[in-house]
Amino acid sequence: MLYGTDSWFWEIVAAIVSCVAELSLVFVLRHIDRKPQASWTFNFTPNTVISLLATTARSSCLLTISAVIGQQKWVWYGIGSSRAYPDIQDS
Repeated sequence: MLYGTDSWFWEIVAAIVSCVAELSLVFVLRHIDRKPQASWTFNFTPNTVISLLATTARSSCLLTISAVIGQQKWVWYGIGSSRAYPDIQDS
């Protein structure tokens, strides 16, 4: 089940997307460094591009981190562990 919920496929894709977005952010910032905004030839402002890249990197990184934390929960309370599940309803 390559693309299902039992594999880490989507988390790996999200980590790669995060890295690519971060590298693109560095590339764009180096490209526009010390240049006037009038020299920007695209339809979007540099601020828009930087914001989109930063948001993409942040959100895909959070997807990966949340999956890892969720998996760590099951490892922490795994089979053979002496830790008991917390009683959430009595809290």
